[in-house]
Amino acid sequence: MVQLTDIRSHNEFTFGHSVNVAVLCVLIGFALKYPQPNLVEVALGGLLHDVGKMKIAPEILNKPAKLTAGEYQIMQTHAELGFEILRNTSSYIIPRKVILMAFQHQEKPDGTGYPRKLLSEEIHEYAKIVAVADVYDAITSDRPYHRGLFPHEAAMLLAEGMGKQFDVDVLTAFLTRVAIYSIGSVV
Repeated sequence: MVQLTDIRSHNEFTFGHSVNVAVLCVLIGFALKYPQPNLVEVALGGLLHDVGKMKIAPEILNKPAKLTAGEYQIMQTHAELGFEILRNTSSYIIPRKVILMAFQHQEKPDGTGYPRKLLSEEIHEYAKIVAVADVYDAITSDRPYHRGLFPHEAAMLLAEGMGKQFDVDVLTAFLTRVAIYSIGSVV
């Protein structure tokens, strides 16, 4: 939990995002019928997936405009930085699967992700879960540089990436569980 309090002291948005991602990871794990120990692991991975952002300069992390190519390259290092933080400081406490979630959460089934450009079968299932939860929360959140999408807009955007950016089974599990229209909405 020290890593999580470090995230909060470094960047309040990343902390809130991490909590939201953990909840969404559990929702997906529940839809995939994971037993309780696996749900705990995916929750922990959701909480810690962006721990590497503590090593990113605040002026890049909090920039209220689109990142330059160089800044984006720096931002992409957060997955490897998170892997190193978790591996070097807590590997005896944090399960390897959770550490892989931090390392692989930006990988995509079609091999266009980072840091290693892994293909679907090379990406750990937990990392596929946190990838969906991470993007959903990011695109539905208001940030200085963009208005958050409504849940139904976000669901449609995620569905466009099925099989390319997101694992089919994981995304299907998510889309069958998330409420894309709030109660009382006229559809």
